[in-house]
Amino acid sequence: MTMLAELKDEPKGASSTPTVAGWKSAAPATTIDDPRGAWFISALQSHEIAELDAIALYRDLAARATDPVIAGLLRVLLQDEERHHGILQAIGMDSRLAGGRDRYESPRRQDPETEQSVDLLRNFARQERDGATELKRLANQAPQLVGDVFSLLLELMAMDSMKHEKVLSFIVRELEQSGDV
Repeated sequence: MTMLAELKDEPKGASSTPTVAGWKSAAPATTIDDPRGAWFISALQSHEIAELDAIALYRDLAARATDPVIAGLLRVLLQDEERHHGILQAIGMDSRLAGGRDRYESPRRQDPETEQSVDLLRNFARQERDGATELKRLANQAPQLVGDVFSLLLELMAMDSMKHEKVLSFIVRELEQSGDV
């Protein structure tokens, strides 16, 4: 693939990330009192830099791609990387993490409709799981019917549905543990 020709091989043992122009080293981490917390924040920062580099790379490659399918797939990757970057920023800026706590504690809000919300969330989690199963089935049939790229997209959608089911199940557990249900 000629679009990737600008990427260079990373030296073995280096702590760097690929960019369109070459390799970039990770920025130094901020320090906090707990060494485990400092390591965690450092790892988050390194990953955040890698996400920024991936965003720039995918944006550039998508803009230069002449094949509309490849350009579209690169834009899908770009959107995921942008979302990942936003999540990493939220984690890194969270004052609870910077405060050195061992465990993140979810905020607890009293909601008179929580029980109804939990039931609704459970149903949506089940729908996401069922949808993922159906999308996987369709993805397995797609190559014979419409081609490999559609099979890939259906598989990716199934993975997203499984992710959605995990998020919804986590929310349900958090609400149940908070005693609001």
